[in-house]
Amino acid sequence: MNDKDMELRSEKVRNIVGQIPSYFLRTGIFIISITIFSLLLISCLISYEEYEIVLSELHCRPAYQTGQMLENGNFYITVSHENIHEKQCAGYIKDGKDSIIRLYSHVNGKITYNCKTGDYLKKNDIIFSIIPDTIAQVLAVSYIASDKICKIKINQNVILYLANGNNVKGYISYIYPIVIADSITNNLNYKVEAILNYDKNIDLSQIEVTHKMKILVSKKTLLKKILSL
Repeated sequence: MNDKDMELRSEKVRNIVGQIPSYFLRTGIFIISITIFSLLLISCLISYEEYEIVLSELHCRPAYQTGQMLENGNFYITVSHENIHEKQCAGYIKDGKDSIIRLYSHVNGKITYNCKTGDYLKKNDIIFSIIPDTIAQVLAVSYIASDKICKIKINQNVILYLANGNNVKGYISYIYPIVIADSITNNLNYKVEAILNYDKNIDLSQIEVTHKMKILVSKKTLLKKILSL
């Protein structure tokens, strides 16, 4: 500002312009500047995570084996203990024509019967289940709607919540390319597979049971999230 500009202003204005800001004013400006800078720094450091919530069924490899009644009839148990070997007969069905249908184990594992020997059961009733002794992988299988599949990518982190209160982490390992029509709702879904970290938190009795799972679909800084709104 030159002398000519100063002359155009009133005496009161010239007195104010010529003064140094007070200590409190300077301190206030400094605090406000530091606060704004701190908020920007925090928003750059804090992550904002967005999840997609889906239903997922627990599976394992080698596969968990379920025995079902192939015909109406009586089922007779042939294993007297909970351990069973591959190709060992788990029991047999005796139908109304006295025909014998034998059911065999596909794996070495622990067998649990859903009936007593000699019980009369109907076709498709569950008879037993076998959990393999050696499990290579524990999987979560989900069916995700076609309008949401664009959010799902390979290697995205997942968290599966079990009925016993534990949760298990993992990642998306495969997205099947063929769309599947739901037989009840006719909705179009994609089958998505996640590999879970297999540890003692997984209750293997929950195999083939449906659980809630969260898929991490986006992870941005808070600043980027605010700017994208």
